[in-house]
Amino acid sequence: MSKALQVPAMRGVIGDWVYYVTLLPFQEVSSRIRETNEIHKSQLLKDMIQRVLTPRSKTIAEYIKSQTQHFFNAIVVGVYEGEPKWHQLDVGKSDLFDPSNLEPRVANSLGILTLSGEEKLFAIDGQHRVEGIKEFVRELKTENLKELEDEICAIFVAHSNEPSGLQRTRRLFATINRYAKPVSLTEIIALDEDDVVAITCRDLLENHSLFKNGRVSLKKGKAISPHDDTNVTSLAALYQAMDSYLMNCNLSKWKAYKAVRPASESEVQDFIQKGHKIWDLLIDSIAELKRVRDLPPSASLPAGYRSTKGGDLLFRAIAIPMIARCLRRAETFGMKEKVFIKRFAKIPRVLHKTPWRGVLWDGSNMMISEKNIKLADGLILWMVNCDPTESKIKSAILKKQLGNILIKPADTCSLPPKVD
Repeated sequence: MSKALQVPAMRGVIGDWVYYVTLLPFQEVSSRIRETNEIHKSQLLKDMIQRVLTPRSKTIAEYIKSQTQHFFNAIVVGVYEGEPKWHQLDVGKSDLFDPSNLEPRVANSLGILTLSGEEKLFAIDGQHRVEGIKEFVRELKTENLKELEDEICAIFVAHSNEPSGLQRTRRLFATINRYAKPVSLTEIIALDEDDVVAITCRDLLENHSLFKNGRVSLKKGKAISPHDDTNVTSLAALYQAMDSYLMNCNLSKWKAYKAVRPASESEVQDFIQKGHKIWDLLIDSIAELKRVRDLPPSASLPAGYRSTKGGDLLFRAIAIPMIARCLRRAETFGMKEKVFIKRFAKIPRVLHKTPWRGVLWDGSNMMISEKNIKLADGLILWMVNCDPTESKIKSAILKKQLGNILIKPADTCSLPPKVD
């Protein structure tokens, strides 16, 4: 049994829930809060909910440890058993404040919540944060634990272990998680100070000659309307491309790396400079991009770059991520970045012509299924000739894929010529 604990609290009411907003020290979070599977009696359902709540504790613990400006929003904590008690505070008069002017609603909301230590607590919302805090506390040395002053805002709600109480709490759990709005990509790029890809994209938007006057669609999703005569690409496509291009480790490590800002500011600047460099190389090699860069901010894209008849592949949203993805693949064969870009600039890009008609363009719409994108990547890598010995990029396989999409025998399919 835990010791009794007193925490500052405000009492509130919403719907038919009475709740208490408190400050809970990290040490108490670690020692008192149980796993969320308390809301089910069935072991199968307990196991299932743990699989749904993907473990991220180590990533969050690393964030707390490495980021001095770490911060979390509130967790919602269910309470059952024990004897939690609410003690309303009386606010005394002083030279600075006269409580007689307080509205009853305010005066009745301030108090202390006392936990006897026999309560059972579990996270209804904020499960990952709780497990991350536990992981962080476990890793602390005893002397550091004594000096730890971190607190998290915890909202306590009453829970009953009876069938009706379990149902009520499960509904609250599902409602909070169902209606929680994920942070949008626009918000990540605009505000995230940890994700090096977001930081790089933000710097490109603010400072790169191609983007600082616009030219990036901020609409939701990656696609760009064929009627958009202003933007080179979309924000989602830019982020996806930079994510592929800047990634310097395996995917799981990269996701963890992006969650915490690098300790060295020079490391952040290296990513930003690398992002600028790739766009400078693209503009130097591709005349159409250079022409757009040199346009007045209010000018439309040149006719034919993007239209309902197809236009230039480069000005479709899939192109920039495709370039980044293929560049990284070409590098595995030993091809230099500059060589890849110079060769890419020479490949055909008119959507209604070979090799893209029937692969990425059906005559009126883009074809962006997984198999079409996979074949398009393969055709780009074939044309830039990054694997001249066909050790992995084999003509026979590409012809078979092409035949499957065009619905014709593989031996009647022709691959586009290579460039040098």
